[in-house]
Amino acid sequence: MRVLRAEKDLSQESVAKTAQISQTHYSSIEGGQRIPRIEVLDNIAKALGCSVKELILDE
Repeated sequence: MRVLRAEKDLSQESVAKTAQISQTHYSSIEGGQRIPRIEVLDNIAKALGCSVKELILDE
């Protein structure tokens, strides 16, 4: 997720806002401390402009 976000020059805050979660929640997901619900994962993928598969497999 970090690589995809960096490639698009997005901040954690902007992705979190678009995904409708807090920046702290997003940070802990990106850092591997939390596992998101599928709905949250879908929202993050949309915010990053990728598919859930790309997000999970980090392709």
